[in-house]
Amino acid sequence: MTHETRMILRLSAFAAWPAFVALGLLAATGAWPQRPFLDAFAAPFEYATLALLGLSFALALHACFRLYGWSHGRGLLCQRCGCLLGRERPGKWGRSDYRRCLGCSSNTSKRDYAFME
Repeated sequence: MTHETRMILRLSAFAAWPAFVALGLLAATGAWPQRPFLDAFAAPFEYATLALLGLSFALALHACFRLYGWSHGRGLLCQRCGCLLGRERPGKWGRSDYRRCLGCSSNTSKRDYAFME
């Protein structure tokens, strides 16, 4: 598996989790027996399912925009493999903040990518 493939999988997996939860909610509400007292609980689950599918679509669209920017050389890139960098994380013991590469999982210090922002 190449670094680029791993980066694309990590970006798309983040967008796929809300869709899996929404499918689980759909399966749970479809398996309920048809009883009048359970109908009151069905409507919130339908709205939650729609909200989760909308969130999944928005996260997938955000991942597509990040990949589009990466393909054109924009964004914060890893110096080792050229893949996108993830979110900024606080460093250990108050040291410099860092970002982890989505492709090779190497840590990049803030002083190395601060000039790119």
